[in-house]
Amino acid sequence: MWLLLHPKPHGLMAQPKASRKTDSLQRLLKTKLPDKKRVNVMLALINSYIIKEPEKGYQQLKEALTLAKKIDYGNGIAQCYDRLGIYYKHTGEYDLSLEYHLKGLKIYEKLKNERKVAAALGNIGVVYKRIHDYPTAFEYQFKALKLMQKLKEEGMIANTYNNIGLLYLMTKDFPKALKYFDKTLVLDKKTNFELGLGSDYSNIALALYEMGKYNKALPTELKALKIRKKIKHRQGIVVSYKNLGYIYKDLKQYDQSLAYFQKYLELGQELKAQEHIADAYEGIALAYEKQGKYLQALEYQRKFQSQQDSVFNLGKNKQITQMKTRYETEKKEQENRVLKEEAKVKEAELARQQLYNTLIAIALLITLAFIYLGYRLYQQKRKNVQQLQQLNNEVKDQNQALQQKQSEILEQQEEIAVQAEELKVTNEQLVQLDKFKQSLTSMIVHDLKNPLNSIIGLSSGSYTPDFQKSIHQSGKSMLNLVMNILDVQRFEETEIKPDLHPHSLQKIITNACDAVHQALDEKNIQFKNEIAQDSILQVDEALILRVFVNLLSNAIKYTPAQGEIIVFVEDDANTDFQKIAIKDNGIGIPEEFLETIFNKFAQQNPRAQSTGLGLTFCKLVVEAHEGEIGVNSKVDEGSVFWFTLPKSTEINQNKQPQTAKIEPLEKTFVELHDQDVTLLKPIVEEMRQFEIYEVSAIKRTLHKLSQTNPRVEQWCTEVENTLYDWNETKYNQLLHLVDQSS
Repeated sequence: MWLLLHPKPHGLMAQPKASRKTDSLQRLLKTKLPDKKRVNVMLALINSYIIKEPEKGYQQLKEALTLAKKIDYGNGIAQCYDRLGIYYKHTGEYDLSLEYHLKGLKIYEKLKNERKVAAALGNIGVVYKRIHDYPTAFEYQFKALKLMQKLKEEGMIANTYNNIGLLYLMTKDFPKALKYFDKTLVLDKKTNFELGLGSDYSNIALALYEMGKYNKALPTELKALKIRKKIKHRQGIVVSYKNLGYIYKDLKQYDQSLAYFQKYLELGQELKAQEHIADAYEGIALAYEKQGKYLQALEYQRKFQSQQDSVFNLGKNKQITQMKTRYETEKKEQENRVLKEEAKVKEAELARQQLYNTLIAIALLITLAFIYLGYRLYQQKRKNVQQLQQLNNEVKDQNQALQQKQSEILEQQEEIAVQAEELKVTNEQLVQLDKFKQSLTSMIVHDLKNPLNSIIGLSSGSYTPDFQKSIHQSGKSMLNLVMNILDVQRFEETEIKPDLHPHSLQKIITNACDAVHQALDEKNIQFKNEIAQDSILQVDEALILRVFVNLLSNAIKYTPAQGEIIVFVEDDANTDFQKIAIKDNGIGIPEEFLETIFNKFAQQNPRAQSTGLGLTFCKLVVEAHEGEIGVNSKVDEGSVFWFTLPKSTEINQNKQPQTAKIEPLEKTFVELHDQDVTLLKPIVEEMRQFEIYEVSAIKRTLHKLSQTNPRVEQWCTEVENTLYDWNETKYNQLLHLVDQSS
């Protein structure tokens, strides 16, 4: 619980004087009075009932309102509406409260009674405050204030200042609340309105309390208490006791806090104010808790809970009583209305009897006329309905035709839009394809340019064995590039299955090193083979050899002169795959290119003009062997390209790998008869004098055959294919085939 808000009181709560006035008004009502004066006396009596005996006030209000309406007494009707608004505000029926206040306001405005208009605006603002609609509450209070200032009604102005201050207090704008409470205090001091002064000081103390200024709030609330004791305003005194209890608690003066909460309890019990009693129990429990007296705190907390239940039940009983009273009042009013209606019915009965016969005759005539008229109207209506139905059907048919046309037009528009979009996409694809063709052509030309320059340059000089090796190396580089392009396309367009056989890893590495030795020598790069024990892999030797050549060529390209390239393995007996790695100490690969390095046409350097297909080929070949490939690299620290290949399960430790000898050709490859072998043997002996890259010399030797047949032609064709595919293994197999058959 927190400190209580204090609405502006309208007058002293002097009980004996109020009682005498009520008795006087009740006696006056028993006398014969003019209707207008009776309404005014009833309204005056209602003022004393509306708060303390609201149900009596409600009954009086209904009677006064009925009489005021009967005599068309506008001011009386408006005042009844105003009092009903106050009644419903106290019963918590705020919708009805607003309804009656607004009805009263409308009449006051019509009567141009500005003082009553101002009061009604203020009352409406108070109701909006109760329902927490603070923006609307502010609007009505400021309207009321403006009108009151115009009328120079200081008492009403002070009351409105107080209401505005309470609104700012509830909206947590404590400095503005304090400002308006101070304005109220100034006006109440001017008129020496002591009851108002007590509320003013208490509200100012509340604002200071909410601002955390407890030392200032304390003397201010004590002033309020002093004034209230002076005028014996017990309702105000009980509030001050409560507020002082909370202020002393927050000042940590718990003995003083407990003392005021106990005074609050005693006075609340005297007043039989159940809500105050409940709040006092809660305050005492808090004070005992702060003093560390937890048993006493628990006792009063239980009392608080019990009292809360009593307050709740009391409120429910009060609501039931209000509903019962209202029901009885409305029932009585209904009965009065019924009696009046019955009297009117009896008075009219005689007149009806006199007119009865005449009315019957007239009714019969009118009935016949209506029957005839109804029949004619029915016929006309039927005809109109048929015409409307016909028109409706025509309109419906036209609408359907229009909708069909619209649907066809929309379909055509959608089809045109789709075609336009397809043309746009096709055009963009053609543009991209053209750019790609230009880029690819440029990259291929760039990759072929260096080997061609080497071949042209070397072939123009004097022929030496070293020149022959250089030309051979350049030709192999060109062939490797072309094969990369062709094989990448083949792997992507069709699912190529590798020709898997057991092969020696050491031999494949040796052959790969021989293929790139010239490039190693040119940059003086040291090549280290750190594979201590040979492994037998189940692979396609030709494809894996090119994987090594591509990876070694890539490492040589990005490794500086006098660099180092190392080949090593990471053996794991628990897996069926052998992990092989090629490490260099070159320039490394930036992190942003690591994820795309194996993509087609990917380049480490965006300005480079290489096709970038070598690594793509490696990835496709390794994945065709169901292996994995990857790279670890840091800029300026070199790169490690690794891949996994399946181990062979067909070779045991005591048996030499199949790569140590030339594999026999499959039967379906080519078959030679004895006469074919006799014919080919001298040709093969001459071919052995040449290396596989000496294509022209080998072809000249093949053309020396004096006679041929389909089997020999097939053998020659296969030999030429191995020359074009650079498949040295198959080339040796074909030569060996002639040796075996002899």
